[in-house]
Amino acid sequence: MSSKKKIFYIVSHVYKALAFEWIAQGLKDHYDLTFVLLNSTDSALEKIFKHKKNSRNAHTVSE
Repeated sequence: MSSKKKIFYIVSHVYKALAFEWIAQGLKDHYDLTFVLLNSTDSALEKIFKHKKNSRNAHTVSE
């Protein structure tokens, strides 16, 4: 049994990005995804990741 390859995204100052939502949804079964969101305030992307299953791999760093 092979382990999933890991992909680590660092996303800075992005409020809403459908592309990252699609990536997270489309690749979750094949890769171990981690997102680090660097924002000065809460973002729509952060809220979406917090409400999705397996959101333990989405982390937020605020100023």
